[in-house]
Amino acid sequence: MALKIDHSLRFPDGEYFPAKRKKTGIAIHHTVGGTAFSTFDYWLKDRNRSGNRRMVGTAYIIDRDGTIYQVFEPFAWAYQFGLKWNAAKQTKFEQRFIGIEHESPSTLRVSNG
Repeated sequence: MALKIDHSLRFPDGEYFPAKRKKTGIAIHHTVGGTAFSTFDYWLKDRNRSGNRRMVGTAYIIDRDGTIYQVFEPFAWAYQFGLKWNAAKQTKFEQRFIGIEHESPSTLRVSNG
């Protein structure tokens, strides 16, 4: 059975880097308490102090109900790790990964040690 991919949450031009890049890994991230729409909306509104786009996001968002949204083509990229490296090193690293954001209702917590 093929996965159904929803394309209704798509980044406009300028919110990600569309150039094809070779991928060597998959990065799975998670939110705490959000929805696919709220995460997508946050990414669209995210700006630096100068008001410029941060170009943060992942190629896919998996919502709590299991819906998979493709935000941009997986061969493209956006910043997803929040690294404090020099720009060249960070860009080289970030371009290598297909990012997947999973919406989760809560954080993991240590219980009983």
